[in-house]
Parts: sequence; structure tokens; C-alpha cells
Amino acid sequence: MHALSYMPRRLAMLVAGILLSTAAFAEPTLIDERIAEATSALHEADYASAISRLENLDAGERWEVPFWLGTAYLLDGQLENAELMLDDALSRQSEVAEVWVQRAVVAQERDQPQVALQLLEVAAQVDSSYALTYLNVGIAYESLGDGQNARGAYGRFLKLSAAGSNTSRVRRLRLDVLMRIAETGRRAAEG
Repeated sequence: MHALSYMPRRLAMLVAGILLSTAAFAEPTLIDERIAEATSALHEADYASAISRLENLDAGERWEVPFWLGTAYLLDGQLENAELMLDDALSRQSEVAEVWVQRAVVAQERDQPQVALQLLEVAAQVDSSYALTYLNVGIAYESLGDGQNARGAYGRFLKLSAAGSNTSRVRRLRLDVLMRIAETGRRAAEG
């Protein structure tokens, strides 16, 4: 792996941060409170606390609990548990691009870029304006050695992310992507 390798954990935290910042809870329920506690723990990199907040919670039909639990497992390096929880979240709600992207991150962590691309294709069908889909498409193509498609996906990420949030995390991701584009271009020129 080269020095510009992408850190999926950083992406998972970005996904968690974006979803947390856009969540609107009318009257907080126990589930809402536990999710808020868990996402706060995730931001503090306290994955064990996030897991313990959600692990035995009766989610009912709510997809958010297995999503956040899967995210916590992913960040804690428990890929099998992450995959199970994110698949559970998808079985409850398949129309949220973030869940498909997070599941693709698990596939990327398992060195399964083709599986990741299939999952990301669904994410793009669900919401073609979700920028992080294309960031991960680029990462998957880059891991397959397909710099041309990686650069195209990174370009789409840059375009979509420019229209969205401009937090320091997003700016850092954009800078990382610009460096990745330059690196894949350099490798292509070297042959």
C-alpha cells in the first residue's frame, strides 16, 4: 500500500458525522438517546462504549440501530459483526445510500473491491447525489489498478462534495482526493 492509502475508518467517521448532524429527532425515545450516546462515543473513538450502548437494544423496525452498531463494529475492526449489522440495517431500510456505502467500506476492508463496487452501484441508484458513494467507487477502482475510472469517480466526488457541507472533515477528504488523483495520474504516466 502506498503512502496515500485511504483510511476507511476516517470515512466511517465522516459518514457517522454527516448522519448525526442531519438527524432530526422530534421527541427523543430511548432508541434516539442511545443512538446519540453511541455516535458521541464514536466521535471520541470509544468504540466499545458505542457498541455497549446499542448491542442489546431492541431496535424494533428501526434501521438506525443496526447501522450505528455496524459502524461501531467496523471502526473497532470487527468486520464480521459489522457486516452482519449492516446487512440487518439494509434488510430494514434499503433506500438509504449511507447504509450501502458503509456496507461497501466493510467489503473494501476485506479486500473485496468488486463486491464494494456492486454495493456502491446500488448506493448510486438510491441517491446519485451522495458524494461519499463516488469517493468509495474511486477507492475500489484504485485498489483494482484502474486509475482512469478511479480519477473519474474522484472527480464526481469533488463536484458533489463542493455543493454540500464544507466542514473541516470534508475539506480534508477533498484534499486527500486531489492527492489521490495526482498519484493515480502519475502512476498512469509511468506506465
